[in-house]
Amino acid sequence: MSSELPLGWEVKTLEEVAKVVGGGTPSTKEPAYFDGDVPWLTPKDLSGYSDRHVARGERNISEEGLAASAAQLLPVGTVLVSSRAPIGYVALAASELTTNQGFKSLVLGTDQLPEFYYYLLRASTARLESEANGSTFTEISGAGMKRVRVPVPPLAEQRAIASVLGALDDKIESNRRLSELLLEECSVRFRLAFPQLGRDPRVCSDPLPVDWTTGSLGELVDVVMGQSPPGESYSENPAGGPRLVQGMGGLGERYPNSPLFTSEPKKVVGPGTLLMTVRAPVGELNVSLEETCLGRGVCGIAADCPGFAEFLMRALKSRWHGEEGGTVFPAVNRSQIVGLQVVVPPADEIDRFEAFARPLREAVTGLHAETERLANARDAILPKLVSGQLRVQNVEEAVAA
Repeated sequence: MSSELPLGWEVKTLEEVAKVVGGGTPSTKEPAYFDGDVPWLTPKDLSGYSDRHVARGERNISEEGLAASAAQLLPVGTVLVSSRAPIGYVALAASELTTNQGFKSLVLGTDQLPEFYYYLLRASTARLESEANGSTFTEISGAGMKRVRVPVPPLAEQRAIASVLGALDDKIESNRRLSELLLEECSVRFRLAFPQLGRDPRVCSDPLPVDWTTGSLGELVDVVMGQSPPGESYSENPAGGPRLVQGMGGLGERYPNSPLFTSEPKKVVGPGTLLMTVRAPVGELNVSLEETCLGRGVCGIAADCPGFAEFLMRALKSRWHGEEGGTVFPAVNRSQIVGLQVVVPPADEIDRFEAFARPLREAVTGLHAETERLANARDAILPKLVSGQLRVQNVEEAVAA
């Protein structure tokens, strides 16, 4: 490796550049060890996590729990690396925190830049896995992490590399935050305009506004149930037909991310169609970006006012989960969906909301497309930059190519 590196770069083990710190879990039999003030991360907290920095996980532990476990309080800037289930989630600590034993974290010296090692470790999953072992589950030990060999550029070049990649991630994260704000603005406007729409009119005693009625969901939306194509038609080649969404596993944060495509689609919907899971669980939503094949675990929901339809279905999600009316739906069919009794507002109020929501939803779609382009560019140059195959001064030319 060293003979291929640029002048001034070295190959070092992680033990030579950082203190490798494991985590721990306090006894779950002692309630006083949990729900304290110390942020405590597990690998699950980084599953699907998109930002570089993380300040806390789902749970905290107490000072007593920290003292009673093998965990240590890690400083800001620690490079958090999951060492099992799975190996290779990476984040930077944005606050003092600790982790469970599913991490081997790097506390770097002042002569090393945490942001560079964040990117280096993101590109090093295969290298980490090569040091892993275990019969019950694959895990990289502390000793294994310490002996991982990595290319280390001079500090000035670490800063330059992290600056290039960080600029792309800054824009990606900014786009995501703006998208969240735009969608929340739509959600707030919807709740103010239609506070009754999440309710079951059969059990709600509050009077409806003038000109509002009750009816079935099928009066407001069209529903297409999915049908799975034959298994031999599946591929991971986008040229092989439309994207196939089978169920919850094919959904992303807002748009489908299923890696499967099919050459024999049975039920297909167009861009902008709302996709809803119809089993295990019911009611999770995405919006299609392209022609999409529906598997049997999802349905397509379309309407003349797609923005209204989206936030209506989000408001109705609790109806499937049994939070209102006491009924839980482990799965739903078309008759149950279209027959769901709902409050029906006047058409002019629906149109007014749609006029408000349409440009915001279109902006979110545009931000998503830009984010995808930026992420693809980052992912293309990241492994080359941190290995020295691509120098910072040549990045603009590489991205343009």
